[in-house]
Parts: sequence; C-alpha cells; structure tokens
Amino acid sequence: MLKTGRENPVEAKQPESGSPMGMIYTSGTTGDPKGVILSHRNIIFECQAVLPLLGMTENDRSLAFLPWAHVFGQVAEVHGLLNSGGSAGLVEDVNTLIEELAVVKPSMFFAVPRVYNRIYERLTGQMQEKPGFIRSLFYAGLKQAKRERQGETLGYMENLTLTLARKIIFKKVLNRFGGNLRIAVSGASALSQDVAEFVNDLGISLYEGYGLSENSAALTVNYPGARRFGSVGKPLPGVKIEIDNSVQGSKEEDGEIVAYGENIMLGYHNLPEKTKETITPDGD
Repeated sequence: MLKTGRENPVEAKQPESGSPMGMIYTSGTTGDPKGVILSHRNIIFECQAVLPLLGMTENDRSLAFLPWAHVFGQVAEVHGLLNSGGSAGLVEDVNTLIEELAVVKPSMFFAVPRVYNRIYERLTGQMQEKPGFIRSLFYAGLKQAKRERQGETLGYMENLTLTLARKIIFKKVLNRFGGNLRIAVSGASALSQDVAEFVNDLGISLYEGYGLSENSAALTVNYPGARRFGSVGKPLPGVKIEIDNSVQGSKEEDGEIVAYGENIMLGYHNLPEKTKETITPDGD
C-alpha cells in the first residue's frame, strides 16, 4: 500500500470547514438507523472543546476497543488522540480487556458503562476471597477516599487508613490496569453512581458526559474540579442548551433538549424531512 501511494501521489487539498468530514450511523435504539453527516468544523470544535478539559497531550495513550463506526469511539479514540498527538493500542479481544490494559499501560480509557460494571464486579468479587484484614482495609480505604474527595478533613487514623489502603491494595489494583491510568471516560448510557465512585476513589479520575451522534459525541461533560457523580456535567464551552417545554409527552417527561453549537450535524443522509424535523430553523 505504501509503495502504491508513493507511485501515485495525490495533491493535498484543504477542505472547507463546513464540508462533510464523514458519516456515522445512529444506533437505531429509538428508530431506524440514520446516517449522520458531520463536518470538519463539527469534529474540530468537539476536539478543541473536550481535549483541554481532559488535559489530553501527546504523552497520552489509550487502549481502544470501542467501535470506530460509532461516534463515541471515533471522536475520542481517533480524532481526539490524533488532535492531541497521543496514541492508541488496539484491543485484540474484548474478553481479555483487563489483561490487555496491563500490557498497553494506557493513561486514558474510554468505555461504556457495562465495561466499568464488569471491572467493578470482578474486583469486588475477588476482594471477597481475600483475607479479612485486606478486605476490611480495602473498603475502609474507599470510604476515606470518598470523604477526602468530598472535602472532609480526615483525622490521623483516617489518613493512615487511606495511606495504607493506597499503598498496599489500590496500587496493586491500578498496576493491573497498567499503572498509568489517570483518566477514565464513560459515555453512551448512564453509569451507576456507585460504580463511578468506586473507580474514581481507587485513584482514576472518572468523567461522565452526555451527547448524541448528531452533535459529534459530547454536549456536556463533568469539568475538572466540578465533577458530580450521577450527573453528566455542564455544556461544553461554546455549547448552549435549552429545554423546550412546549414539546411534552408523558407526565414523566420534562420537555425536549435543544442544543446550540458548532458541533451540531449538517443533517441526515438522504432524509431531508427528518433533518428538517431535527434541526431548528436557526440551524441548531
């Protein structure tokens, strides 16, 4: 392939920022899958908004297992890492994901809730087989880590408990994930607050967000220093969100989310009427 490329050079072209970058199909959970046309501007805006919040740099590495045909994996692991200059290892088998974390030693990890649930179940299950002292120290350490995160002042014995838990147990757990993992991002569906706190209090900063294929992945994200588990955070810089209460269905529904920003899609492929229904007259 490299030889063919050298023998058939193609002139580089600078695309218009508003021209189509690619098309990603929706999952079809609420209807038939639709081709979402995203522009170069959409992706650049998304990367420039999210990368600084996560502190992504050329030194970061991820273990990629999300499908790049879906918006979360493609934007986070392809466009995001390319824009930051980082790198990604490709998982060989999702069934050996945790084992491969130890080999690749990622600093960042992007996954859906079921993966974090699996990690939680596996670690808590294994902890039940440990001696009583180790098991007690593990859960006592998590308790003190949560209190510290919430801004509480720890006493001498509480600090000692947390220090011992981190050195004796948490460090070994983190080494199983490669020893470098500093940030984990969860998306695509809601993550249990208990699981989110568990992962975070082990020493991995966990971020949750909310978004759709139609808005290039993320609309909101938990900001550094202002993360609240069970919440999807605040709108990205440059994104405005409103609730249209005129669109109301059942009593449980609180209206429709309307988002404004440069990460909003160009439209649906070959579905002009559906595009018109989705994008408001002012283009958002």
